[in-house]
Amino acid sequence: MTQSNNHEFSETLSIRMTKRDKELLEKICRARGEDPSGFVRRAVRKEFAILCYLPEEEKKALGL
Repeated sequence: MTQSNNHEFSETLSIRMTKRDKELLEKICRARGEDPSGFVRRAVRKEFAILCYLPEEEKKALGL
């Protein structure tokens, strides 16, 4: 299994966070040239990998 690309996204999730966290997320994303959705998707997948819910190849792709 490989990481999904933008054409495969079919689900939407709304989350609540503090104003401070949202501002920090936006600041980091601007500096990295990425959108907040991509950042959050990667962060969630990294947590999946840490919890051993992803195969080794996907863990490696995430830098773990």
